[in-house]
Amino acid sequence: MTLVWEKPRPAVRVLEIKSMETLPQKAYPSHERQVEGQVALLQELWDAPAFSLKRGDGATAHEHLSFPDLCRRELGLTIPAAPDQVSIEGWLLCVSMRDARAFGAYLPDTDTFEELGYLAMDYWKALEAVREGTSALNDIAHAKGFHPLCTCCQFSADCPKFPQGDSQPQWEPALTKLEQLKNSRSALDGEIKEIESALKLAHRLSGTQDWINTGEHRFRVSQMAGRNVLDRDALKEELSAIFFSERMDDIDVDALLARHERAGAPFSRLTVNTIN
Repeated sequence: MTLVWEKPRPAVRVLEIKSMETLPQKAYPSHERQVEGQVALLQELWDAPAFSLKRGDGATAHEHLSFPDLCRRELGLTIPAAPDQVSIEGWLLCVSMRDARAFGAYLPDTDTFEELGYLAMDYWKALEAVREGTSALNDIAHAKGFHPLCTCCQFSADCPKFPQGDSQPQWEPALTKLEQLKNSRSALDGEIKEIESALKLAHRLSGTQDWINTGEHRFRVSQMAGRNVLDRDALKEELSAIFFSERMDDIDVDALLARHERAGAPFSRLTVNTIN
């Protein structure tokens, strides 16, 4: 995501959003490299005809423009022709189901751009070697294991991330049925939430705190207490303040809390991946 404004000072903010189950205390280096690479490329190619824009339907709105020209045509903004007259920053936003954490700011620099260039050259040489037959695809260094985006990839059938494994086509009907049931459950969950929301609104608008009888059913809305959770960040801050006031600030609060964490019992998990 790219945010642009011209007042009070022209600025561009590159926002990289990562969805994850648990938030890290420090940003992952691979995530930081993505943000650093984007702001480095933006500054280096600022006035080059290297920027294009497509609409949601895939139609090309603009192509082969400099970044200031693209902002002018699409947003009506007047952005300086030189990147050193603009505040350029990259930010990494990690989000989970319960919280979010931001890391930054990441500023463009020449060293990062040069490093990206060397990395791109290595990728291109590896690609040419596979095309020419001097290297096998499986010999190319690649990440191992499953990633949630694998289900969206159009090339997952022969991806080297996945070993060939055993061929057991007799389980295909069961997996297909499982996928259909999960899709049906998702649709039903959406319908259930929609009807529940309508009934809650009807009860609130009725002005009563009692049951509403409908004939064969009755319903009412009750306020339930929220679940008690431990605010780890607040506890850490308070413990740090206490240890500092008692001249015990050499104690590692994170390590102290980690020693008293308890891991849940191990469990098995079925992962199903669509082969495109």
